[in-house]
Amino acid sequence: MKTAKVTEKVKVLISLEDGMDNKQTLEVTSDDFGVLHYHLYGSWDSSGTPMSLSNMLTREPCPASIGDYETVDDLVEAIHHWVEPSHLCWVAVRFAKAISK
Repeated sequence: MKTAKVTEKVKVLISLEDGMDNKQTLEVTSDDFGVLHYHLYGSWDSSGTPMSLSNMLTREPCPASIGDYETVDDLVEAIHHWVEPSHLCWVAVRFAKAISK
């Protein structure tokens, strides 16, 4: 049985670390149109210093829309695939949920 495509808003929080054990958080949210928005900041709490996504030095474009994924887990897997070649280490997914509009 196939799950319906993600049609709700989503929010994903991912803990990352660089090679010097500096903690960073990647926050991914979607808007009413399903477009994904990325926010990278230093530390694992919400009071961290904002950083540019270009600091991640990824090789591929980031996932752009929730409509391309069947489930939130599929989206998280795609984000992991995008982050993996960067200099940041994937530590944990702290939150990954579809949120009612």
